[in-house]
Amino acid sequence: MPSRTDPEPRSPDELLDAAWDCLEDGRPDEALAPLAAIGDALPERWQAECIAHIARSDLAAAEQALARATVELDADDPGLLWATGELRLAQWRLNEAREAYAALERQEADAAVLERLAVLADLDGDTARADALLARASRIDPELPRPARLSAEEFEQCVDAAAEALPQHFRETLEALAVVIDPMPDPLMFQGRSDSEPPSELLGYFVGHELADRAAAVLELPPTIYLYQRNLERMCSTRDELVEEIRITLYHELGHALGFDEDGVDELGLA
Repeated sequence: MPSRTDPEPRSPDELLDAAWDCLEDGRPDEALAPLAAIGDALPERWQAECIAHIARSDLAAAEQALARATVELDADDPGLLWATGELRLAQWRLNEAREAYAALERQEADAAVLERLAVLADLDGDTARADALLARASRIDPELPRPARLSAEEFEQCVDAAAEALPQHFRETLEALAVVIDPMPDPLMFQGRSDSEPPSELLGYFVGHELADRAAAVLELPPTIYLYQRNLERMCSTRDELVEEIRITLYHELGHALGFDEDGVDELGLA
């Protein structure tokens, strides 16, 4: 018999609400326990579990959850379509992601869906369509931040200023690298990989041998830092925020060039 101090058992709907609260708060690991407690009582459990695993970068588990959702839910279920779009985007399976988001848009022009379609338009190189989709999203949700925008020349000037602000020994290291500013990541660089961030979240990327690896330097192209202007702009709503994010991203990728992993880059103190 439960004691008076035992919490009341929660219904499947309450457990699902608790899981979504965790996801909205950026706590995907904590979402898994209430989802597991639902068992088979609610088929909507699986779309939420898919989203949780995407946020945890466990795309294999997300694929398994999506497979269960696909069996349990109608093909036009909005939650299933959103989970499908999110997973396919995270996997860089862009055509499939586009199909899922487009199906959602046909049901209802939701701001979040339009934002995702804008990312895909940017990846296609269609910046005019991307900006039009973001404008539509902003009309639907007036509180949605609009991206800060810089010309290519202004953006390059911000990168140069961030480089100049480095301590001298780091600045000399950066001069040994190529720094390339692209509007968006090239899908051909990332498709089929399981270790990359989703297209909308990739702000910069380091490619090549670490600077300390002289043996690899003979065999490979020069190490390169890529900065993705449209993604960086999308992350920021003011010019000042964008200038700071450019600096942080450049320094972060420089840390990778020096051979540091994610934790090491943070400890390096550049940002």
